[in-house]
Amino acid sequence: RKSKKLQLHHIYKELSKARLSALVVGSAAGGFLLAGAPLSLSTGASVAALGVGTFLCSASANTFNQVYETKTDGRMARTRTRPLPSGRISVEHAAGFGVASGVAGTALLCVVNSPLVAALGAANILLYAGVYTPLKQVSTLNTTVGAVVGAIPPLMGWGAAAALMNPGLAAAGAPWLGAACLGLPDPWLLAGVLFAWQYPHFLSLSYLHRRDYASGSHVMHTVVDPSGGVASRLAVAGGAVLTALPLASVALGAATPWLAVETLVLNGYAMRQMAVFMKDVNEKNARAVFRTSLWYLPVLMALMVAHSTHQNREDSPVNQVPAQSKATPAVVVAAAQAAESST
Repeated sequence: RKSKKLQLHHIYKELSKARLSALVVGSAAGGFLLAGAPLSLSTGASVAALGVGTFLCSASANTFNQVYETKTDGRMARTRTRPLPSGRISVEHAAGFGVASGVAGTALLCVVNSPLVAALGAANILLYAGVYTPLKQVSTLNTTVGAVVGAIPPLMGWGAAAALMNPGLAAAGAPWLGAACLGLPDPWLLAGVLFAWQYPHFLSLSYLHRRDYASGSHVMHTVVDPSGGVASRLAVAGGAVLTALPLASVALGAATPWLAVETLVLNGYAMRQMAVFMKDVNEKNARAVFRTSLWYLPVLMALMVAHSTHQNREDSPVNQVPAQSKATPAVVVAAAQAAESST
């Protein structure tokens, strides 16, 4: 019995794509830290809920992805040993795990963090499993949708920090579930980093596995154009955006000038790798871009947090949200006053 439980634990871990889900948690943590939320024993519950809830939402999305792709995964060498195509778990069991993970994750985020964070988590499950996954069989736009999915977790972290510092924003009756905190540039700059990073990261990986993706009938850039020319150019375009975003952060007052200085060195190295890949498209250069992307993202996120101009509760841009938006929108107040005067 113990052995079966251990096997089931490993199957759930595979369905969750644990390492990928851990990366998603890390990007959510980046958004939380960028907001300048205090880290202490008193905030531990909020931080833990953000991490566990985000992981469960990601696990749910990844599980439904594999449920949908059971047949195509069975045709691909790199995925045919996954739990579903290998027959180690039934589709019904996997789907149940996906539902349980999604419900538990969104409920935890809603109760401990805020309705906004829960809504973003649920939206990401639907976007990844309901849009990105089937789109892989239809259009190369799946890469863009996948990049949007990757950009949402930093917004979840920012929303969790906002709820912690301004509880009024998290109230269920607050306008747009407390989305006023997203009316600031800071979280979108970090989300932009995650969006742009997906291009060199995923396109270099998809070039390495282009034949496998073709076997699975996935409509990827590297399947439509096996030469890799389109993929390499899009990777460079993503790198150019990554180079610009830290400069934009400084220009908008979200980061100190040191961020621009330090990321020019970082992005200069990364862009060189991408340029080499574009000039000479081969697996060696694609692998170099992919490996660089693995350490590049945490380094860039750490620099953005370290050089943020908002590193404590008082300076956090969340506290610059107008008081009116923390409670009820002006239009609602005006409507209520008009109704009052008419009675």
